[in-house]
Amino acid sequence: MGDVILTFPLAHELKKNISGSEIYYLCSNYTKELIEAHPDITGTINDNYRGTKSIKEYCKLLRKVRNMRFDAVFHCYNEIDYALMMFLALIPYRIGDSSKLAPKLFHNFKVNQDFRNFLNHETDINSNLLKALKIPRPEKAEFNLSEIKAALKSDISKLILTMKKKKTVIIHPGMINGNLPWENEKYRELIELLQKDYQVFLTGGKSEIANNKNISTGLQVIDLSGATSMLDLLQLLKEAHCIISVNTGPMHMAAALGTPVVLLSPTKWIKPNRWGPYGVSLIVEPSKICKTRCNPYNCKTRFCVEDLLVEDVVDAVQKIGELNKKSDIATIKKYMLKFSLNVLNLTTEDLSGACSGFTYFNSADIDSNFLYFIINNDINIIIKNNITFFDRLIRQIAATAIYYPPLFVNLKKTEKLEDKLFSYLQKD
Repeated sequence: MGDVILTFPLAHELKKNISGSEIYYLCSNYTKELIEAHPDITGTINDNYRGTKSIKEYCKLLRKVRNMRFDAVFHCYNEIDYALMMFLALIPYRIGDSSKLAPKLFHNFKVNQDFRNFLNHETDINSNLLKALKIPRPEKAEFNLSEIKAALKSDISKLILTMKKKKTVIIHPGMINGNLPWENEKYRELIELLQKDYQVFLTGGKSEIANNKNISTGLQVIDLSGATSMLDLLQLLKEAHCIISVNTGPMHMAAALGTPVVLLSPTKWIKPNRWGPYGVSLIVEPSKICKTRCNPYNCKTRFCVEDLLVEDVVDAVQKIGELNKKSDIATIKKYMLKFSLNVLNLTTEDLSGACSGFTYFNSADIDSNFLYFIINNDINIIIKNNITFFDRLIRQIAATAIYYPPLFVNLKKTEKLEDKLFSYLQKD
């Protein structure tokens, strides 16, 4: 769901800039309901190939796409089998990223999506494909989710009336790959503290019913696990005070609707500046630094999750109502940068003030081989007085192990790091 929502600004700009355009999504049944309800989208094509990887399904899908005679295709994920399919379907404009070697063989309009620019949210990366048609990327993405009209079922209407009587917090414990789940006992403790002042809803898919029941049993919480469609969830999120979630589809839906998000962000792997909420949010991270190389798919320590404090989440919920829901996107991005990037200062000056809010290291913290230290601590910015060939080599090697390899910058003592980064990265 989240991946789909983050492509909606691309569809919106195409609809706005190309008169009479019809936009179709190649998608699974899971996201079909939400896509077909979107006002900018004409229809969907079922992708029966992805789940099976069957040659028969591939050929059936190829024939269908070819018969629909599309003028252009946008490859947001640059997968070689789909790039080949659109080439064989004889689509004239095949648009994708210029840095992915295999699929770009079949793209004839290539653009740099700028994946490793710290300022680019996933939404921006998708919208960068607009450059192929000379359409400028908007300063702030428009999702147009609020325009979705759906008939309310009677039980959802009753819940919305409940939400108007008392502030409602939606908790979505489910998670995607790359994150680690918070303990059920902490969710229970959180609900016990919130239920005094808020009506708490628990949401989740059918696969999460059993786990969410373990969380909700005996508490004053409305458990909607497995009971809402995507459009039901959208209507509930419109009315909520906020949602508490890790990085997942309902979190992106809330942010796109303008509903504030309290984001649980335990790992160094899933960075808020890239995959966080594209809107007003407060981010809760571990209070201590994990010095182990981050690999959520095979993590044996769970340090980061165990160090997420219930009190910090409650505090964020209480504060989030005070935030300006119309914050400009530059302010939002600067805020998310602080929770995403790790800084190493190799100068002799104390720059902890200029780097306030970032995870900050200096040369005295280097307790292992320099390259290992960069990789294990996911160092994204290194501050130096002089940048050498060796530094550029280190960056290239680190790029094989961490998503954002270290950017070497010179920083004056009086400058704020986020302002320096904005001015540096916006030159492009």
